[in-house]
Amino acid sequence: MADVSCRRPNRGDFAFFKLSGSGQAWQTVPGSEFALGCVGEWPEPTLIGSPTSIWGEQVEKFTQMGERVRKLEERTTRLELAMTERPLVATTWLMDLGASTYGLIQNIPILIETYRDEVIARWPEVSVYGSGLNESEAITELREGILDLYSDLNETGDEELGKLPLSWKRILQRVIRGTTSGT
Repeated sequence: MADVSCRRPNRGDFAFFKLSGSGQAWQTVPGSEFALGCVGEWPEPTLIGSPTSIWGEQVEKFTQMGERVRKLEERTTRLELAMTERPLVATTWLMDLGASTYGLIQNIPILIETYRDEVIARWPEVSVYGSGLNESEAITELREGILDLYSDLNETGDEELGKLPLSWKRILQRVIRGTTSGT
């Protein structure tokens, strides 16, 4: 049997019928009650499609939908991985260098980047960083890195430094002071 759709003259209503295998007998499909009271001439029925072609279309739609779901799952997995690899970034202030011979004239803004297995503390303005298993270790290494850079740059004459190291030296000299009392 094949499903067909017939238009009722002057009404525009559709009724669904089943066409018998011989092509001669018609039966109304349950649920299309308005077709039972139809009178008048019916135009030639239009074949909607055979069960196999309708089934094939549905299978194709499900296949396409399955492919879309698979692609979305892949994208979601990539995004989740990217999110876990991205650091959690916070800004804070370094208020002490942790050394008795040096102090800060002003607080230093630093970035704390927390990754899955590591924490990095950075002072981007002078390209110094420290890393550790936790925030405390990273800040301690950052302090040491700042003091090492300050010491190295102060031991080098300005004429020997390039533009960038010279700018770092000037920044460090504005924020760090040496102490004479050792406190």
